[in-house]
Amino acid sequence: MKHKTIIRLLIKLLGVFFLLNGVAGLLGAVTYFLVVLDDYSAVGESFYLAYPLSAAVGSGAALVAGLVMLLASNWLANALIPSNRPYCPNCGYELTGMRGNDCPECGVQLPQRHKQEIIAADQRPDTLPM
Repeated sequence: MKHKTIIRLLIKLLGVFFLLNGVAGLLGAVTYFLVVLDDYSAVGESFYLAYPLSAAVGSGAALVAGLVMLLASNWLANALIPSNRPYCPNCGYELTGMRGNDCPECGVQLPQRHKQEIIAADQRPDTLPM
């Protein structure tokens, strides 16, 4: 379970990086756009507008990616590293071989889905056949 926590933290850290990078890029694009409009009266020239528009689009994509990484880090970690053993949804305690309805570590009542995972995990062999 520790590896998932590390992955979650790395995803959140990467999300913060993308978020800050996106905000900085958007601010730079807006600043450049304002300077171009202030210095040049020829707004019709696409050369002066190409950079800030492309930077705004790229920075907006980085901003969205950062928000997704920050808000959905649990889902992303579970999608990247699926668990092959049942764990308590509250505290992360491994529940293989448990026979009760409550987690022995934190006492939370387990949903029916987790009870079925525990039964299925008990029926799987621990080692590969030789």
